Amino acid sequence: MQLTTRYLVILLTLLISSAPGFKLFASKGEPLHATGEGALHQIDFSNFRGENDKAYVEFYIQIAYQNLQFIKTDGKFKASYDFELAILNDEGNIVDHQTIRDPFEVDNFKSTYITNKARISSMAFLLDPGEYTLVTKATDLETNAFSEIHTTFEAADFKTTDLTISDIQFSQNIYPAEEGLPYVKNQRYVEPNAVRLFSHGIADIFLYFEIYNLNANDEIPKGYLAQFIIHDEAGKIYTQLNRRHQKPGESAAHSIKLPVDYFSSGEYSLTVKITDEGSNQITETTSKFKVIDESISLNEIDNTKYPF
Repeated sequence: MQLTTRYLVILLTLLISSAPGFKLFASKGEPLHATGEGALHQIDFSNFRGENDKAYVEFYIQIAYQNLQFIKTDGKFKASYDFELAILNDEGNIVDHQTIRDPFEVDNFKSTYITNKARISSMAFLLDPGEYTLVTKATDLETNAFSEIHTTFEAADFKTTDLTISDIQFSQNIYPAEEGLPYVKNQRYVEPNAVRLFSHGIADIFLYFEIYNLNANDEIPKGYLAQFIIHDEAGKIYTQLNRRHQKPGESAAHSIKLPVDYFSSGEYSLTVKITDEGSNQITETTSKFKVIDESISLNEIDNTKYPF
C-alpha cells in the first residue's frame, strides 16, 4: 500500500511578536494551551512520515467561540482573528511559517458564548528530524488582544528500515472521503480534536495513525497484530483491544472508533502497539486523552470555505 503523497502549502506573510523566554518541551503527552489576554487557543500535533523520509508534522489549532469578541452587524454577530505559526531552528532562524485569517458569523447572541462550539484549522510542515522551537500567536481582530505559545517540539525521525509508527491523531469524526479535500488523508476525512477532550453523549473517540516498514516479503504470508492498551489515571489497565490484520504492503493507515460512553470520566493513556508477525519487530506509541461529562468546545469546520 502506497500512502497518499502530501503537499505542503506555504503562506508567505508572518508577524511574530516577542515571546517569553520560558520553554516547555512539547510531547504527545498533552495538548498545548496558549496564554494571553484574548483569542486563547489550543494546539495538538502529529508526526507522520513525509516525502524523502522527512517528518510531515500536522498542527491542529482550536479557538473556542467564548474566547473571541463578537460584534453585531446587519443582524448577525461577527468575529475574526489572525493566527500565525512559525518554526525556528536551534539558531533561532525561521525554518517555515504560515498564517491564516478567519472571519465568520453566527445568527444570534447566544451562539457567541456557547461552550460547545469552536473554530478549527490545521497547518502542516515537512521537516528534517530534530528539535525545533514553535511560536504561535492568535489575535482577536476586534480587540487586538492576543495569546501565544512558545515551546519546543520534536520532528520525528523516520529514517529507518525498522518497523515504526506515526503519532496517534485524536479525532472528532472519521469517515470515507475523496482525496484532495481538507482534512482528508488516505481516503479518510479526519476531523481534528485539538484538545483531546471527549464528552459523554456528544461524540465517540476516533483515532488515526500510520504504520511504516512492515515486512511485506514473507514467503509464507503473515499479518500483524495491533494492540490498543488503555490505562486509567492510576496506571491500571482499563481495557485492551487486539486486532490482527493482513499486510496491505509495506505501509498501512489505520482508523478506529472507541465508544466514549464505555469510559468513565477521567484521564487515560492509550498505547498502540504493533507486532509484525513476519519479522517479529515491535513498535509502539502512547498518547493521553480525557473523557468528561460536561459540554466541551467541539471542532467546527468553516463550511463556507470548505464545502462538502
